[in-house]
Amino acid sequence: MSSTYVDHHVGDKVRLRTGGSKGLRGTILALPGDKLQVQLEDGKKIQAASQDVTNFSLAARKAWQTMKGRA
Repeated sequence: MSSTYVDHHVGDKVRLRTGGSKGLRGTILALPGDKLQVQLEDGKKIQAASQDVTNFSLAARKAWQTMKGRA
């Protein structure tokens, strides 16, 4: 895996940061090799590099892990 790899999971909600689909949102379907397979909200499937997405689900997981006083 590349040095820019982060802990993405199938089902994570993402927003694309670059390219023709910039700003569009989708869900990670698969993690083949060093790319992410993403299904956009309109149903179109694309591949994107890990560094080209903002992963909202990952941000929520990190916030949950660092939250003080969580049950």
